[in-house]
Amino acid sequence: MFRKAAKISTNRLVKLYLSIISSIAFYPTILALGLFGLSLLTLYIDNGSPDQLLGMDVTIKNILDPDSARSLLGAIAGGMISLMVFSFSMVMVILSQTSSSYSPRLLPNLVGRRHHQIVLGFYLGTIAYTFVILSSIQSRMYPFGVPSLSVITNAALSFVCLGLFISFINNVSQNIQIGNIIRDIHLNTLKGITYEIENEVYIPPHQLPDMSAWFAVPSPFSGYLNGIDYASIAKVARGLDITLKVCVPIGRYVNQRDIILLLSRSVSEEECGKLFRQIVFLHQENVSQNYVYGFKQLSEIATKALSPGINDPGTALQALDRLSDLFIVRTQLSGYKIKTDKQEKLRVVSEPIYFRDLLYFCLGTIMNYAAGDLPVNHKLIQVLGAIARNDDEGRHTDIILSMLDDLVTHFMNEFSTHSDKYSLSKQASQIIRQYPGHPTSVAISHKITETLASRVG
Repeated sequence: MFRKAAKISTNRLVKLYLSIISSIAFYPTILALGLFGLSLLTLYIDNGSPDQLLGMDVTIKNILDPDSARSLLGAIAGGMISLMVFSFSMVMVILSQTSSSYSPRLLPNLVGRRHHQIVLGFYLGTIAYTFVILSSIQSRMYPFGVPSLSVITNAALSFVCLGLFISFINNVSQNIQIGNIIRDIHLNTLKGITYEIENEVYIPPHQLPDMSAWFAVPSPFSGYLNGIDYASIAKVARGLDITLKVCVPIGRYVNQRDIILLLSRSVSEEECGKLFRQIVFLHQENVSQNYVYGFKQLSEIATKALSPGINDPGTALQALDRLSDLFIVRTQLSGYKIKTDKQEKLRVVSEPIYFRDLLYFCLGTIMNYAAGDLPVNHKLIQVLGAIARNDDEGRHTDIILSMLDDLVTHFMNEFSTHSDKYSLSKQASQIIRQYPGHPTSVAISHKITETLASRVG
């Protein structure tokens, strides 16, 4: 069954759509085609009576002499090609610097910036427009010598492109700043978490049905589980009269033959194919499609900044500030994401990204890179303190204290001076006081007391 299932294709239209809209050529292609169509439209109008439309006088007619028009359009074409080459070069410099200084995972976000695509699209479209109009001057296909409206429109487009170029320079200078990159990742990630909170349904584990006897289905593909069309897969499950569980969290890499689905009953290969067509696998990570990628990118920025080659703890502190805010919002999500049909019967259960895993992946990685950096270690403890203060129901108490225990052990071993240990211990004690009597908090308190006392002694 597996070999035949491996031949099942995923929803190719969805994959094609995602690859198109994330491509740097998406908006440039649309704008180029639009301006190409505009050139044909203005030529059609010029084929009528553009002189009356424009109220042209002798001066303008002199400017639009065939030789003058050719010189003007030739200069516009050459200038636009130069602008486009320079702009593309700047984009490549940004991508190269971002990849080497911050993280290569940021490239899809920068490439997909709409402003860059619109500017490059206007350049490309204006060049195409210019060539079309240039070829129509004194052409035997048209009764006019010079397409008056088309040439004037072409000149106007060139001025628009000059304005866009100035805007492009300003935008690029802003986007290359790491503070703005971190802010954009934070906003996109926050948007994704907020959408989950407001639009999806989550239930606690004890409300799930018993799945011990369900049928396991391996994945026929390898790649990142980028997304699931929950409405469509729930509809397919209803038609098959089954309930299914997606065993891999969204955003996790799936190897071929890994168990990806549990089904309440056995299904045929054709029916299994209907389910897999609602699952999208990709080979890259994009924050706009999965908020978990935002956590990963911020933690990677922080660890790259703490590496000896970069040595920029200030950037790591900025990333931790943003992570702190995201973790606080993320505490509102708990349990398993589900989808029901119109009769409120459970059809789809999705394996969540556990808060513990997310916290340890981000803070644990940064902690190991922070080593003896005092401000970063202070910030790590502050992040845990902020999460603890906002964990009103106490669902994450054990996770917070376990992570704090690791942090205390880490800085006790990494720092040699008593003053550094004391300042970090004092900050950690503020979190411990929020959980009086908890076994882990008591153990951490004893560890701090014994270490500082032995140092003084």
